[in-house]
Parts: sequence; structure tokens; C-alpha cells
Amino acid sequence: SYLLISYIIIFCLPYIFGLNSHFQYYLIGGIGMPLIFMSPKSGKVRYILSLLSILIYLLVVLSAKDFKPMISLEQEILTRLALINDILVFLTVFAVVAFLGIENTKSLNRIQLKNIQLIKNKENIENFAYILAHDIQAPIANSVGIHMLLRTFIEDKEEAVDLVKKLEDNAQNTLKKISSILKHSTSAFQKQD
Repeated sequence: SYLLISYIIIFCLPYIFGLNSHFQYYLIGGIGMPLIFMSPKSGKVRYILSLLSILIYLLVVLSAKDFKPMISLEQEILTRLALINDILVFLTVFAVVAFLGIENTKSLNRIQLKNIQLIKNKENIENFAYILAHDIQAPIANSVGIHMLLRTFIEDKEEAVDLVKKLEDNAQNTLKKISSILKHSTSAFQKQD
């Protein structure tokens, strides 16, 4: 509501004091206000309001050009008022540019922090994959070796039973490691949320 009231006042001032007072230049600063003060979540509304501000500025300049001011001021006072208004408009535009620069820097910092976190997450996943491959490779290699031995020593029943027991132990060990890795990865991903 404050923004709307200030727009109405600024809209009326060029008609009250005339275009030579340079009050209409305040509308230029208003062009970027929706982009600054409205949330990015408002989407296209921000841009529509900024475009509307441009149209209002053009309307004021074109319509007030032939309009006789309601309050006539001496030329010296009008010149000083125009200078003050020019300085204030310049300072407003400078403040808006500075604000946008600061916001841009903050956004870039947030993006850099997200990138750092993504790189850490990628490294964690790579480490996890390496550990997973290493921990699972050994029991599977043992199982393959035992299978090969079983084929060659199938004649000796006692040794075959012993090899089958080792296969079962390796399979159980592999299942435990996979279960442990799954629990670890699930808890790690839940901590990141």
C-alpha cells in the first residue's frame, strides 16, 4: 500500500508543479521497484508491473506536457526544485543499482555454496562407490574361486561340503556388507535433507 500511495503522489506532482519541476523522473526509479521488492515467486507479475510503470511514466510525460501547472512557481525556485529532484532521482537510481549489486553478490555466494556442497556430495558418492566395489569384490572373488575348486574336487565329498560351507559363509558375509552399505547410504542421504 505504501508503494501504491507513493506512485499516486509522484503521478500527481508533475500536474501540480509542471514538468519543469522534474517530479516525473521519480517514476523512472519506480520502474524497477516491483523487481526489487516483490518476491521472485510472484513470477510474471513483477515484470508486468515494471512495464506498467514505463507506460505510466510515458502517460505522465505526454499528458502533462500540455497541462498548465496548478501551482506556479518562480523560475528560480522551479530551477532549484528541478535540481534537487534530479539529485534525489540520481541517488535513488544509484541506491537501486547498489541494492541490485548486493543482491546479485548474495545470490552468487549462495550458488557457490550450493556448488561446493554438490562437489562434496559427488566426492562422497565416488568414495562410497569405491568402498562398495572394494568390499563386495573380495567376497565375490572368493565365491568364484570356491566354485572353481568345487568343480575340480567334486569327487571328494567331505571337501565339497567344506567348500559349500565356505560359499555360504561368503554369501552371508556379502549380504551383511550390502545391508550395512545400504543402511549407511540411507542415513547419509537423510542427514543431507
